[in-house]
Amino acid sequence: MFYRLKFVIKGNDHLDNPPLNLQNGWNMVSFPGPIQLTSNTFLLRCSNMQVGCKAISRYINGNFDTVYYVDNTHFGNEFKIDKTSGYFVLNKGEQKIMQL
Repeated sequence: MFYRLKFVIKGNDHLDNPPLNLQNGWNMVSFPGPIQLTSNTFLLRCSNMQVGCKAISRYINGNFDTVYYVDNTHFGNEFKIDKTSGYFVLNKGEQKIMQL
């Protein structure tokens, strides 16, 4: 005997570009929206918005790739940010909520 069931799951509306709540220290973040960023452009946007982001890291193929931003200079190999991965962001400033 088989029964046909219908499920409906309701939730909140999807935000294309949700804000990032960055605490002081290391933060685990993702970028689900249709945004095109690289590690360097993300850190530059943080700087322009007065957010104290100093590094962004990703874990890929058993290694961490990290880009640091110190005194308006990037250190490390720039990488593309994609919406299917998570990243660690180091905020050396106060807690900030930023909209990209």
